[in-house]
Amino acid sequence: MNLTLDERTKIFDKVCRLVATKHFDPGMNGVDWNALARDRRDQILACTDPEVFEKEVHKLVAELKTSHTGFRSHDGCEIVFLGEC
Repeated sequence: MNLTLDERTKIFDKVCRLVATKHFDPGMNGVDWNALARDRRDQILACTDPEVFEKEVHKLVAELKTSHTGFRSHDGCEIVFLGEC
């Protein structure tokens, strides 16, 4: 199933918002999350293939360099903070 630009934008924005508000480290492990997300936004939103979009969002989240944080979008949007389990 393909995602429209509007759907990809909503997912991307939700991921960015969740990371900004829920990440266990308010300092984001030294990463400027807002700048990183802003810089990669257009590139990621241009991914029309759902699998490529998912991989790119996951790579963005992986920039936080935390072992228990990830993204998957098999049946929607899920940002995973395993430290909260």
